[in-house]
Amino acid sequence: PAGSFASNMTFAQALTSAALETGVHVVVTLPQSDTEMAGSAGRAAFAELSKVIHRSDSPWRPTTELEGYEIVRRRLFQPIVAADRPAVDAVCRAFSEMYANGKSDFPSECREADYERRMLACYPIHPELLERLYKDWSMLDRFQKTRGMLRLMATVIHSLWERNDAGLMILPAHVPIDDAPVANELTKYPEDPWMPVISRDVDGPTSTSLQIDRDAPNLGRLSATRRVARTLFIGTAPTYRAANQGIDERRVNLGCAQPGEQVPLFANALKKLGDRSVYLYQDGARYWFGTQPSVLRLAEDRAAQCNEDNIEDEILERLRAEQMSRGEFAKIYPAPASGAEVPDEPEARLVILHPKFTHATSDTDSGEACVEAFSILKNRGNSPRKYQNSLVFIAADRSQIANLKSAIRANLAWKSIKNERERLNLDPHQSRQVDTKLDQSEDAVNARIPETFPWL
Repeated sequence: PAGSFASNMTFAQALTSAALETGVHVVVTLPQSDTEMAGSAGRAAFAELSKVIHRSDSPWRPTTELEGYEIVRRRLFQPIVAADRPAVDAVCRAFSEMYANGKSDFPSECREADYERRMLACYPIHPELLERLYKDWSMLDRFQKTRGMLRLMATVIHSLWERNDAGLMILPAHVPIDDAPVANELTKYPEDPWMPVISRDVDGPTSTSLQIDRDAPNLGRLSATRRVARTLFIGTAPTYRAANQGIDERRVNLGCAQPGEQVPLFANALKKLGDRSVYLYQDGARYWFGTQPSVLRLAEDRAAQCNEDNIEDEILERLRAEQMSRGEFAKIYPAPASGAEVPDEPEARLVILHPKFTHATSDTDSGEACVEAFSILKNRGNSPRKYQNSLVFIAADRSQIANLKSAIRANLAWKSIKNERERLNLDPHQSRQVDTKLDQSEDAVNARIPETFPWL
């Protein structure tokens, strides 16, 4: 009914020729992505129509990057009146001063005068958020540069308005991903399943980021970890399969920090998130979220399955290694099974009590550590001890032993993963991550051993 393919193309050619002769303007919009072309027939029509149009067209790019930002602002907010201009100028100036004073904390382009002009043009949306949407999210086939940004930002702004959000500008960290309409809008563009990542690590009542903020009041006061997680999601979700994955700490700071806030808090939050997140990856200085659990999940599972006897054996092995650093003592006896294992000699020697004999401030002489120490002190086997005053005892703190066992669990888990890296088919990045985490767990164990044995 609409004519053949050829007749339609003939009509398009006649139309464009007639327009040239009469001064009439013909505006043609062609689809940008393969998804919008509707299959092979659509692609064939696109190719043929492009040939016809390009014989006499004058291509027009609808918006530059900055124009796109202004379109979003103007469509979603009323014009800034003259009376409000001093306040807007003051906010943008405060951001610029923060970037200028924190040269090592933020990307270098933030210190240019042009960046303050961009903030003024985009206010109250921060350029970093618009840039991530315009450059990264618009690469997704289903995300349209202008309409997609408008739809997403309208949802974000509505949620922030209802929450009476007091942010100075709308940063990536302020995107309320825990709000269902916002999360649905964000996850409908990528092809990968992101909802499990959001609920587990990024945002929501049971997310890792929220748990870290609750455990650390200095971070929770600013919701620092949740803001870091949101910034990482906005900055890496659409491009996590790209060759150059992730964003660095300076760009995380750019997406999180506001004037008057302590920027190092976000670095601390990023480190804690990297230690506990299941879906967060790290390669050198770059971080990104992925849709597959990282080796952290495997390490968590293995740590939970560690046998208590294996943990105790590892602690004893570590204590025996302390012989190498005996200081002024003639000898160290780590975790002797009985007094018979401690010779009766006049030189000063140190006895490290077995970690099952713990001590606490409230304990008396009848506490388990004191009872064990007196037992070794009084007798060597069946014989009374002569040089009792040559022995010094160290006992584990009851409240600290659990922390040491936790560090040992993690260390054993990372060791087992490293030993099985070929069987687990780890990629180069995961192998590097295992090496890094194993080193960190080793440092944690070495730091906690002296913390765990403070009682002399």
